[in-house]
Amino acid sequence: MRYQSFAAPVLALGLVLSAAAAYAQDEEPTSVGCLHMAKQVRDSLRSNAASTNADKANQERRDGDQACQGGYYKLGLAHYKKALELLSAA
Repeated sequence: MRYQSFAAPVLALGLVLSAAAAYAQDEEPTSVGCLHMAKQVRDSLRSNAASTNADKANQERRDGDQACQGGYYKLGLAHYKKALELLSAA
């Protein structure tokens, strides 16, 4: 009984956050998204320069740069995401 007054606001907050996350995932990739991800990848590459996957991640970054510059934002973001995964897995 003592948690019922706490459960409703937590449930409501969870629903709001999940709806916001779903909306963000449905958003069309843009050049702004590419710029933000490119910065994240470059920062991660700097801080993980000694990573065993640094070369592969750097290649993914270059591929992401090329795709975004060509207007293929979704493909570019996929390359940036792969680069971040490579760096976090090391």
